[in-house]
Amino acid sequence: MDEKKQEETGVTTDTTPVTMTGDAEGTALNEVPTSTTDMSSTPSVTVADEMVMTKTSSHTFNIRAYVLAVAAILLICAGLLFILEKEGRISTGLFSAVIDKMEASAPAARVNGVVISGAEFSSSLQQLTDLSATQGANVTDTEVLAQLRTQAIETLVNAELLRQAAVAEGISATPEDIEGRFNEIKEGIGGEEVLKERMAEFGVTEESLRKDIENEFLIQALFDLRIDSDSIQVSETEISTFYDNAGGTAAGLPPLEEVREQIVAQIKFEQEQTLINAFIEELRNEGEVEILI
Repeated sequence: MDEKKQEETGVTTDTTPVTMTGDAEGTALNEVPTSTTDMSSTPSVTVADEMVMTKTSSHTFNIRAYVLAVAAILLICAGLLFILEKEGRISTGLFSAVIDKMEASAPAARVNGVVISGAEFSSSLQQLTDLSATQGANVTDTEVLAQLRTQAIETLVNAELLRQAAVAEGISATPEDIEGRFNEIKEGIGGEEVLKERMAEFGVTEESLRKDIENEFLIQALFDLRIDSDSIQVSETEISTFYDNAGGTAAGLPPLEEVREQIVAQIKFEQEQTLINAFIEELRNEGEVEILI
């Protein structure tokens, strides 16, 4: 009866279960008849599964891209901070140890081919910083620190220029001169132990201190030879102007006649320094100076 009804209606009922699957884009459906073979070990990927996988993959990619972008920004910021601190334009303290090591191992300047080491620069900067601090300067201020760095390297460069000029003039210092001056410094500072402590504080060795003493003799002898201090004359007008600019008696200064000699000495010192600066500038123009920091 049922078979007859089916034939009449043209509809055949199949009790075989059907699995609906789709291709990667979900545009085709296929009927896959089940068999007696166990298919549980080879699950098929449905359209829904692929959508979930695509969403998960996209989410993972976005997180990775975000992390990489943040890391790149942090690296750029760290690089900028490092450069600014190395130039003395900021003072965060984050890179102090790294900068100190770099400066100690790298040349700070070259003067006519002679290298001024980073260690020499660091020692000079430390001495200037400590001296400025005792005079009330805010050595943590970035502008002050930048000025101290410039002053430190310029002092070393000028000293080397003068040393070379002295050697070219045939000037030298005897071992006795150096030893005598070394002992003066040792006794003046409070003895050998105190001197060692101070040298360790500033990163100065006995060898470098003796070298500085030798340079001191060479440079002073050069000034005696090339700077005519005796020709400096101080007029009464200069003395009066100096006194008045200092405030005179209104500022609590002693009468002019009582401080005349001190004023004359100060004016001579300033004029002598002007001559020295002109001489150094001449040496720089004639030589080759490279600042490397």
